[in-house]
Amino acid sequence: MAVTNNTIKTRASDFVRDLGIKVPAEHGAVVTFVLSSLGALYLAGDAFLTGSIALLFLVLMGLTLSNNRTLIVIASSGALLMTLLFGKPFYIAIFAACLLGCILIKSNRAVREVLGLFGVTTMPFGLVAAGFDSSEALPAILIFCLALSGAAFGASFVVHYAVMKVDGVSIFQLVFFLLASSLLWSVIPALSAVLLLPVALELLYRMRLRSLGFKRIGLIQAAYVTLVAITAGILL
Repeated sequence: MAVTNNTIKTRASDFVRDLGIKVPAEHGAVVTFVLSSLGALYLAGDAFLTGSIALLFLVLMGLTLSNNRTLIVIASSGALLMTLLFGKPFYIAIFAACLLGCILIKSNRAVREVLGLFGVTTMPFGLVAAGFDSSEALPAILIFCLALSGAAFGASFVVHYAVMKVDGVSIFQLVFFLLASSLLWSVIPALSAVLLLPVALELLYRMRLRSLGFKRIGLIQAAYVTLVAITAGILL
């Protein structure tokens, strides 16, 4: 029996490896994706069912990033199923964009840190919004998406700045963060303040932040993005 069980486990392991199933190593991106997915479902309303199914396919795509063939199958299946079941052709375009993004982020670090972060904060909202029957909930979706993407880019810039690796990618992240903060200030000043204050404090105490090491900095940034997500959920 032990041999049989070991054989089953081996075959299962080989099957998972062949599919390329693997949790992404970028823990910050994973946390941000979870928060954006929860935020999108929180605002989903009547589109909760369609959004949940669509996000399930997006999760599977995230777990199979290393295998382009599996990615294509999952994205195509998701787009086809969602369109046939719910009659929403927008899913085809959104899943196509998700697939293209998943392939492109593996090209180099710059694309991964810009397009990857933008994807994990926006795609869940896009897939949920595709299931809306009206545009009434779109403003809240856009505000939540802008807040979370701004927080993600702000957190990433702070990490670069703390370890003195400021380059073109981090400058772009800073510009996006400031743009998101400015737009939010004109709509919900309190939410913009939640974005700005932690980043300002981290930049002020850069040397102390740097001494903590990447792991602790990552935990702080995860807490920061979580704070922004909770605040957005309360204010919206």
